[in-house]
Amino acid sequence: MRIGKKILIVEGPAGSGKSFVANHLATTIGAAHVASSLGKRGFDTHEEPALASAVNDYGKMLRAITVPEYVVVVERLILSQMVYGGLRDPDLPHNQYLSLGEHWVAERFNALIGMAISEVNWRLGPTFMDPEKLSLSILIVLPDAEQIEAQRKDAGKGYPWPAESERILYQMVAETLTARGADVLVFPNKNEAQLNRLTGAVSVWSRIHYSQLQEAWRPNR
Repeated sequence: MRIGKKILIVEGPAGSGKSFVANHLATTIGAAHVASSLGKRGFDTHEEPALASAVNDYGKMLRAITVPEYVVVVERLILSQMVYGGLRDPDLPHNQYLSLGEHWVAERFNALIGMAISEVNWRLGPTFMDPEKLSLSILIVLPDAEQIEAQRKDAGKGYPWPAESERILYQMVAETLTARGADVLVFPNKNEAQLNRLTGAVSVWSRIHYSQLQEAWRPNR
């Protein structure tokens, strides 16, 4: 019998708290955690940073598919290539960039998943992974800009892009992908109560086959 996977992709601006949220969720619900990696993110594969991040994303997907846990939390996967590519190309208006990018993201997701499953099944046997049993959801950690800047200051690291610029693009990503039918949840990361509620929603999502994260997030659940 071929296995399935539930993968939660955690995205958000640098310094938004996504690594904390991803680690907290994985630890609390007993999921595998594929952490973020340092390095520039890009868009066009002709650019060296974009090629490096694409290779890195492929490695993350391979790991997510092959770890023994059924539920996997992955930090940064493809979406950030679109966001940071847009920030690095100031001559292209953001709305035009994202209009191009939403189609690119869907294509890249499909290509990345398809290649990873093909390689895993080639190496581990054709009955290892069932693509029909792979469920993807996206969580975007998106506090307000002031909270992000405060967290960046506490971290004591340098960040090349203003928090508000990253936040605007991630909000646009969430809206465009949601409009295309993706399972996307924007989390404000405001306080412990909200984090506990999110943990409960992810726990429900992880246990119910094909349930949507947005449905689990609703208060009546």
